[in-house]
Amino acid sequence: MDFIASLTLQSNFNLSKLIKILNDVLNVDFKKDNSGFYEEFPAYVSTFIGIEIALLNPNEISSSLKEYQLILRSIEESLNDDLEVDLSLHLKGILRKTNIICNID
Repeated sequence: MDFIASLTLQSNFNLSKLIKILNDVLNVDFKKDNSGFYEEFPAYVSTFIGIEIALLNPNEISSSLKEYQLILRSIEESLNDDLEVDLSLHLKGILRKTNIICNID
């Protein structure tokens, strides 16, 4: 079983404020990624129970609104590769209580 999620976040928060909000609401601890896995984008990652959640750095939509990608993926080998569980809707529900616009990709 593999866990996945892909969300586009839009926010007027700067990156450090957004990371603090996500850390608090998701109960994770994002750190700058140095693995090179997301080499084409600056990324911040947190890992828990064999799952990695990554926040990819923004594209500016306007001077006040930035767009980020939030991606979740299993990093451990699963016993059943045929089953994928998409947690996008669950994450969107959790993020509903913030002032972050959230769309499922």
